[in-house]
Amino acid sequence: MLATEKDIDAVFVATPDFMHAPITNAALKAGKHVYCEKMMSNTIEAAASMVKTRDETGKLLQIGCL
Repeated sequence: MLATEKDIDAVFVATPDFMHAPITNAALKAGKHVYCEKMMSNTIEAAASMVKTRDETGKLLQIGCL
């Protein structure tokens, strides 16, 4: 869907914690802004990968409470 739906500007990630990083990274790489529910991730490495991808893509990444 990220590849085919060009009019989507942002993605809201509200999945189990272990899926936050893969989905967030995919959305950022697809050029979408991301709002991810807290907890950011279940590992420090996965959380760091989200920040790295955000820096590389220049897209917005917000972590918050639903």
